[in-house]
Amino acid sequence: MWRVALEPPHDIVERLKTLLADDELAKAARYHFERDRRRSIVRRAALRCILAGHLGAAAAELQFAYGPQGKPSLAAPQASIPFNLSHSGELALVAVGRQPLGVDLERSREVADADLVARRFFTPNELEIQRAASDGNQVFLQHWTRKEAVIKAVGKGLSMPLNSFDVCDRLVRTRESGKEQLWHLQDLSPADGFLAAIAIAGPIEHVAWRDWLPDAGFDQ
Repeated sequence: MWRVALEPPHDIVERLKTLLADDELAKAARYHFERDRRRSIVRRAALRCILAGHLGAAAAELQFAYGPQGKPSLAAPQASIPFNLSHSGELALVAVGRQPLGVDLERSREVADADLVARRFFTPNELEIQRAASDGNQVFLQHWTRKEAVIKAVGKGLSMPLNSFDVCDRLVRTRESGKEQLWHLQDLSPADGFLAAIAIAGPIEHVAWRDWLPDAGFDQ
């Protein structure tokens, strides 16, 4: 699990831009605020550098393919490794593993309509646990990050109903196109003021944390 700080100095951001493909630069340019454009550039450059380091490849030469719901993967003929990216505010996470996975990151905050959202999108069991908790807002955020991690692992995005699976246990079963999949869940504490979760198609033996330093990318 790689932590990526999304607010490096301006000169670093300009150098990171040279690693991106035209479609990545175009996506960054579509953001309204300059801050969001910078963060988009850093996220994509970090992803390239991290994957390049795992593959022994050049970061700028990696090519990506995208699923129907936008989930990225490495395009053939490059060796494929499971990965996923999530971001919130000034922080991003890049998860790299040996099996299909999804990760979600959220800033810890008060959600004014947490009960309303839970009634619409959560299972009755999840809603009951949230309402019984001493800190229902925190439980809501935990459930939300777990659900996002699962749907990102499946690759269906929000086309997959959030109340079609329950995340109160560490093992989650999903069914897509008649095929059942078992996902292993783990909550994460990436930094002060943030919470996250990872879902992976196999037992989670160990989560190793790394901090990505942007200067390392220029060696690729």
